[in-house]
Amino acid sequence: DFRQRGVQYLDRVYLSHADLDHYSAFPDLLEEIEINEVVTTESLMSSSESNLQYLHELMRQSECRVQVATLGDQEGVDDEFQIDILHPKQRLRYSSDNAASLVLLLTCRGQRILLTGDVEAEGLESLMDQSIGSVDYLLSPHHGSRAANTAELAKWCRPKRVVVFSGYRLELEYLEDIYAEAEELYVTHRDGAVIIEIPKTGRGQWRTWISHSSRTD
Repeated sequence: DFRQRGVQYLDRVYLSHADLDHYSAFPDLLEEIEINEVVTTESLMSSSESNLQYLHELMRQSECRVQVATLGDQEGVDDEFQIDILHPKQRLRYSSDNAASLVLLLTCRGQRILLTGDVEAEGLESLMDQSIGSVDYLLSPHHGSRAANTAELAKWCRPKRVVVFSGYRLELEYLEDIYAEAEELYVTHRDGAVIIEIPKTGRGQWRTWISHSSRTD
């Protein structure tokens, strides 16, 4: 909880795509915390849906900057932290909001974290056209769905640990098979939130909210 942590200001918020379950809490966040910039997709900003029109108006009223991100954009926060935009491609029309999801590769003190939103279908295929090597943490795309979590994806990014943001309707055995080479598979409906901290040593420390267990790479 931001208030419990004493956070009153955020430099940047990323909105992955135009699905309600990925931005529904954002209006409340805007009311509680000052946000300098929002980074999202052209698909979300060009939508004429009433919910998103309301979101656009809230961002305008809050006077936060809005940046539309596409493949190739890069942000070097400091010498130890870099953000690379891997998806979507510029001026490309996708078949769905999911396919157009924002995908981020975070590199922090040698640790690599891949955040995938709900990317699937032709968006997932386009993403995997690039070569990125192995990642330390993967946020499973589209809540662990079979269509988005393929053997090709697992082979493409070779994650050491996988986090699945999902409810109880989950094909867990399928995911355990797909990500069999990963050291850990976390599922939020079972383990709670997964908190990852990367101190100056570069050794990732993570814990699950429900068990409160802590581990170090």
